[in-house]
Amino acid sequence: MPLTICNNVDHAGLANDILDRALRINLRHRGGAGMGGYCVANNTAQATALGTQGAGPCQIIVVHKANGIGAVGHYAANPDPRAILAGLVSMVVAVGGVPIDTIVFAAGDGVGPTNLQQKAYEMLIVAGASHRYPGATVLWPTFPAGEANWGSCIYLPLSSELALFDLLPGNFGGQADPGAGVSERNYRPYP
Repeated sequence: MPLTICNNVDHAGLANDILDRALRINLRHRGGAGMGGYCVANNTAQATALGTQGAGPCQIIVVHKANGIGAVGHYAANPDPRAILAGLVSMVVAVGGVPIDTIVFAAGDGVGPTNLQQKAYEMLIVAGASHRYPGATVLWPTFPAGEANWGSCIYLPLSSELALFDLLPGNFGGQADPGAGVSERNYRPYP
């Protein structure tokens, strides 16, 4: 099933519904990616929830492979697009490789002092991901108001839903039990 993407500015009702459903999922089936890490879901029978918050200038990466299989990452801010793409490659390997349905980038703001530099940075990352994974839909949703950015997300892999938030109302986390199909991992530093 293709990934449905919404946000709390344009679609607050749906975004908050996704968050509410994620918070009702058992803690063993939830994973919260902190800076420098990512969570992987691989459970095609039981609902899982992945998320991250407080990204701001850091990079959010979401990889949706198939219903129940995907990952959410929170890569530390890095002005080098190759570092972000190296993080993406780690996540794709962790979800079992290609084919990948959808890749979403969010946050990663403040790379340069101008909007033009920011857009060039985003375009390099999107182009690099599209080149590596030609069958995937690769997106970097813009923030409607222009100045702020998506700093948090909640992802429900089994129902193929992603909600982006400027600020997540409250904390999201879990206990990420590999036996329940959710694991937490750390990125390897990019040389």
